[in-house]
Parts: sequence; structure tokens; C-alpha cells
Amino acid sequence: MWEQLTPENETKWGSIANKEVQSVEQALSSWNWAAAEREYNWCKQHGVQFKFHCLLWTSQYPGYLKDFTGDRLRKQIDIWFEACSRKFPDVTIIDVVNEAIPGHAEGDNGGQAKTFKRNLSQAMSGSTNPGDYKWITEAFKMARKFFPNATLVYNGYNTFQWQKNEFIDLVSTLVKQGAPIDAYGHQSHDLNDMSGNDFRSRLYDIHNQITQKSGRELACFLTEYDIAKQGDNGQKTRYSEQIPIAWEADFVSGITLWGYVHGATWVDDSGLIKNGQDRPAMTWLRQYMASDAAKKASAKFCGKAAGGPSLTISASETVIALGESIKISASMKDVKNVNFKANGIEIKDKWVAPFEFDWTPEKVGEYK
Repeated sequence: MWEQLTPENETKWGSIANKEVQSVEQALSSWNWAAAEREYNWCKQHGVQFKFHCLLWTSQYPGYLKDFTGDRLRKQIDIWFEACSRKFPDVTIIDVVNEAIPGHAEGDNGGQAKTFKRNLSQAMSGSTNPGDYKWITEAFKMARKFFPNATLVYNGYNTFQWQKNEFIDLVSTLVKQGAPIDAYGHQSHDLNDMSGNDFRSRLYDIHNQITQKSGRELACFLTEYDIAKQGDNGQKTRYSEQIPIAWEADFVSGITLWGYVHGATWVDDSGLIKNGQDRPAMTWLRQYMASDAAKKASAKFCGKAAGGPSLTISASETVIALGESIKISASMKDVKNVNFKANGIEIKDKWVAPFEFDWTPEKVGEYK
């Protein structure tokens, strides 16, 4: 049933980086990589996807960075990103930035979280206002550079019931600023009291608003799902109401349970296996995942790094003069049709392989 592993703390910046370094090589040889490497290597040995959680979070960062600013801080950020990419080259999914909405968790570390967020913003984007999210956009651009095949996610806390509108604004702003963001993540710690109908309404409303406001559709993940303090029957009820809605929504690409062994989870009573025995929610989950409804559920987002079908697309040139043409080609196994768009406008609809054609832009500009 399990095909992806997310370290709870082992890949956080504050768990690995323990001192200032002057080079990537020094970071690779002296920081605390052992726990994360064990999990990464286990995943590779067992064919399990390894998700990196997370590159930047102002609640858990190296203590020695507390007073770093400007170029000194930026150097440590650059080293951190590159060192992670060299230690974990086959990461499939990354929470690039975690919980960055203004006002949330800014009192952590004795109030230092808010100061550190401002320092990050200034060091990464030159802005002293982290609420403009330019530093997050820069973080995504860096992540794409070092992890070109990974799915890049912004991960938000309790976004179904807390700061929903702020979450929508943050994600859509990143898209508008040109961040190479692939997906947004709902941590989903706040669903204990939410009925299936309410859950469906919020899930679809948030997705539709992000799509409308940002101008393009992103994948959605439930990144830290748990149901706690409901007892056996209450937990089963919530699982049976909520999981099928998320799993069968074609824009939801995955669900991560935030621990499943009772007594070893972030919140009490959220585990699904207690004293070696399945709780009712786990019994239900096994049955559901074996059902036709679960097996036939489809997702519209996929990728090479995630182990699913992949599309390769190329252009013969990156810069041409107006009036010249470029050759665009695409390949994907077992695909019958490829629809090509430039800046959102359809330029070719190819139904028969090979999926290749010449295109001549009509206006000067930059095309994606």
C-alpha cells in the first residue's frame, strides 16, 4: 500500500546543518546527513519514492543562522540547496517552502522565526517584506535548478480551515511571479471534525480558486494527513468519508499519512496500527485501496520523477529572429494525442506520431 516516504524531521535544514561552512564539499563531509541517508538508501533499495521535507521553513532552521543576514546568509542557502541535490539526486517530490503565510508560526523560537523570515526574504530577493513572496519564488527557481526532475511543492499548514484565503493568495502569487511550482500541499491536520461534504467543498473550492487566480492548474497533495482524538469509530468514519474524495479527485496526486503506527505519530491517537493490530480505519483503508473505485482513480498530473508516464518535449532553438521557425517535438509512450500551447494559446494539435512540427511565432516576445 505504501509507495512513498516522507521524513518527518530528518531532512529539515535544522536537523542536518550544524555549523557554518564555506563550500558544498565541506557541508557534505561535516553536516549530519546520516539519518536522512539511511531513509533515502532504504527507499532506493525497496523501490519507494523519497520525498524531501523541506528545504526552507522558518520554524526549524539551523540555530547558528539566527543572526546571519545578506550575502552571508545567502551563501549558506546556496550551499544547502546544492548539497541536498548531491546527497539525494533521485528525490521525486520536494516541499520547497513550508508554512510561510504571514502571521503563522512567526512566534516560534522565541519570536526568532519572524526575524529569520525577514532575513531570508532580504538575502534571497532583496525585499524586506517577506509577505510579497518574492523570496519563495526565488527558492522555487533554485530548487528547479538543482532538482530538475522533482515535483516542487509549496506546503501549507491546516489550509482547509485556517488562513484558506491567504493560502490561495500565496500559491497564485507564486505562479504569477514565475515560480516553477508544480503543486501545492494541504498538510491536513485540521480535518478531525470535518464531514465528507464539507471536505469535498473545501478541497474543490481551493483548487478552483487557485486555478482561476493563478491562470493555470497545479497538482494537489494531501501531505500530512491524520485523524486523531476521534476514537476507533470516529477515525474510521472520517477516513471513509474523506479519503475516497481526495483519492478520486483527478487533480490530487497523492496522500501522505503523517505516521501510521499508534504511539509514534505527531499527534496522539492518530495511528492506524495499534499493538500490531489494524484499527477499524486501517481495515477500511485496506479494503478501499483494493476496490475498483480506488484502482481506477486517475490523476491528471504525472511525471518521470514520480515513476509514472513522462512527456519529453524539445525545441530546436531557444532564440530565433522574428520570421524564423523552430522545430518542436514531443514523445510519450502510448499517447495518442499531444496538444501544444505557447503561452496558453494552442499552436498545434497532433493526433498522429511523430509529434513534431515547425512553428513560426507571429510576434516578438518570450514563449513558454
